[in-house]
Amino acid sequence: MHRVRPSLKMSTVMPSSHPKSGTPMLRAEDLRWLACPICHSSLALESTAVRCTGCTRSYPVEDGIPVLLASRAILDPHMHF
Repeated sequence: MHRVRPSLKMSTVMPSSHPKSGTPMLRAEDLRWLACPICHSSLALESTAVRCTGCTRSYPVEDGIPVLLASRAILDPHMHF
């Protein structure tokens, strides 16, 4: 007897796109699944970067994707949470 697997429906809702480039824009709610690769704290969205709420390092966002590499982190000594 042949069994039929139920198909998985994928969501067709896409994040809003950047008006000029058309690339998906990162939303603050997207960060709930991500953490700082150095101290593992949560991240906050800024205009062109994401900032760690623990160690205050910031990571660039390129084409709507946060680059969470320790080598790309920028530590702002004046930033305190």
